[in-house]
Amino acid sequence: STDQTWGSGDTAFIGLASTITLGAAETAGALTFQTTGSSIGGTVTLTVTSGGTITVPSGGTVTISCVLDASSQTYTLTGGGTLVLVNSGNNSGNITINSGTTLKGATYHPIGGGGNITFNGGTMEIDSTTAGDYFSVYDLTMGTGGGTLYTPTSSQILFQPYSILGTGMVTKSGAGEIRCTGGTGFPNSFSGGLTVSGGIFTAGTSGTSGVNGIN
Repeated sequence: STDQTWGSGDTAFIGLASTITLGAAETAGALTFQTTGSSIGGTVTLTVTSGGTITVPSGGTVTISCVLDASSQTYTLTGGGTLVLVNSGNNSGNITINSGTTLKGATYHPIGGGGNITFNGGTMEIDSTTAGDYFSVYDLTMGTGGGTLYTPTSSQILFQPYSILGTGMVTKSGAGEIRCTGGTGFPNSFSGGLTVSGGIFTAGTSGTSGVNGIN
């Protein structure tokens, strides 16, 4: 068979519950995973163009282990399943996570040092149980559907957003810690509520005194 280059405006449909290893850098307008257990890997870069979507099967889990590059671009994660990003070299731009959908990232910089994430009812989860690991992003914006930030069982794992913005509810779950490390977005520019169902939530040196609806 002959390898086919994906077009930058095309949607790549991934239908097999197996690993696709890219032999060359690829660009797609959108990615649609149709089967849980699917994976895209390789030592090259996969680019999703601005305005595109990554769709994961409802209730399923898929993985991208090559570098995902959407630098300075905006795309949406949707479908109701879980996308696992393995490569710490990702530069994944600005992501919107829709309701019922989870972005599960490896430690350090799973979406790139300057990436921003908007939540419309979605979840972001750190993919580690190793004490001392951390998960670093830039700004998190909570839309009207709010969002869930999940840290796993080790209380020494840190989830470090620069700022939290928006009007939606933040739900912090899991036994780990979330620590806003800088910026003025939390609590100064955040008008949503905060529910802590497990672990620790720290807003820099400002505490959480300026946040509405703390539970």
